[in-house]
Amino acid sequence: MASDAEVDGLPPHWEVRKLAELADARGGLQLTPARNGGETPYIRAANIVGRRLDISDIKTMAVSESELSSYVLQPGDVLVAEASGSADLVGRSAVWQGEISPCVFQNKIIRIRSSLVQPYFMHIALEHYRLQGRFAGEARGIGIQHLGLRKLRSLEIPVPPPAEQVQISNSLRTRLEKLTEARERLNAALVTIGIQEDEVLELTSTGRLLQSAQGASWREATLGEMGELRSGLARSPKNATGDFLVAYLRVANVHEDRIDFDDIKLINLAPDRRNLFTLQPGDILLAQGQSPELLGRPALFEGYEGDISFQNHILRYRCSGPLDPRFALLVLRHYFRTGVFRDIARGATNIAHFTLPAFSALPISLPEVDTQRRLAGEAHRQLAQLAAQRAAVRQSLAGLPGLEKELYGMAATGNLTKKNETGGTAASLLQGLETVRQRGQQPQPIRIRVARTRTETPRGSIEEDVPLAARMLQVLAETSSGITMVELLPRLGLDKNSVEDVESLYVAIRSQPAGSITVSGDTENARIEARPHAPA
Repeated sequence: MASDAEVDGLPPHWEVRKLAELADARGGLQLTPARNGGETPYIRAANIVGRRLDISDIKTMAVSESELSSYVLQPGDVLVAEASGSADLVGRSAVWQGEISPCVFQNKIIRIRSSLVQPYFMHIALEHYRLQGRFAGEARGIGIQHLGLRKLRSLEIPVPPPAEQVQISNSLRTRLEKLTEARERLNAALVTIGIQEDEVLELTSTGRLLQSAQGASWREATLGEMGELRSGLARSPKNATGDFLVAYLRVANVHEDRIDFDDIKLINLAPDRRNLFTLQPGDILLAQGQSPELLGRPALFEGYEGDISFQNHILRYRCSGPLDPRFALLVLRHYFRTGVFRDIARGATNIAHFTLPAFSALPISLPEVDTQRRLAGEAHRQLAQLAAQRAAVRQSLAGLPGLEKELYGMAATGNLTKKNETGGTAASLLQGLETVRQRGQQPQPIRIRVARTRTETPRGSIEEDVPLAARMLQVLAETSSGITMVELLPRLGLDKNSVEDVESLYVAIRSQPAGSITVSGDTENARIEARPHAPA
């Protein structure tokens, strides 16, 4: 038996048990050619997205009647993805809530079914271990990383009393919902910042950003009339080496309003051609050869230590006298964001480009150079403020996963709610479990009759997921001489006048090892008692 000393920092009234002692853990059905053409839905590892189930893409397979009874999912089952191409995603889990019926699971999924641990709390414990990196550290495989059923069964699970499991689950879910709301608000803020940037660029291009610019004299021209456009160097084996190597920029280096100099390659450029392809401060670079949405993203070159050239998938626009480069950049960013470059694109959908004549023919309105510079200065000020806001929002977003990890850790170790404010101990819940384990038995999962009609049901609340058997064992452990059915039902939150509630209790009783619970008397006056077993 595992000791709670093996898991540090747990409340003294909690217990620790290996998962195999607490639950039935089973791998799923292997998908073979013989199963093709079947109609039974099944869950794959790909359906576990984050910490939830995505049933928008459900596959089907052929399943026999005998297999269906063993592999059909029941509400409250915890599904664990034991394999993934990324070690960090191995062991991600979600609670099945009866979204589709009947439904089975593939062999890359391990199904955990427990009558002692509330499903969402089981998910909490598993997710805590995953976020700690334990599953990633134990996963093995080349390409696809596997955790394996044996390792999962040997995992030590912290076990609070049933009522505390519910309290912790409710508290964590509430806090995670708040984090989700915060993430949605932050993402919405990013969208708003982007819209405000678009407005600044549009107002700059038309002169409406400054009132003084609206009364200035403006002229109409084309980009070709206001500057020179040139394509860069084509890299080949011939110029990959040589005596005149210089740095050059690729598409990967050019982003909107930013040039990344961290990964610079070299190209051989003869001295007699260097003037043609060497960049100068004030040159505007536009990236090509990408998807239409990214075509023409512009950035201003402001200098580099030494000579630097540019690849043929980059266009260099060099402004002439009456066009200020910083103002031109803002106009080109406006064109980029409003799809002007996309509209003149040519080529495949994922490798788009525009021709030099098409770009040169694009119109531009420009006032006097002094007005251009004042507009560019004001735009730069406002865009810098928006950039600072974006950085702050992104920093907040980047911190959310750490908060989620901390919350899961607090929940799994009893630090999320007040200590034992629900009363009771986990020891009483697990009374008699050691005897069952010594007999080589597993806690018996609840069996249900399976209908072959496929239905979809809404997600339930946490309270609906609480194992009835676990709550029943807790109450029986607190009563030395048993309890009547009439007394037990309301203590479990059930209606003694409801046929369905009474039947649910009998199902929970039948789920326990044979002889561990006795029922004496007729239905109305039945008395329930937990009976300890002597070791076999």
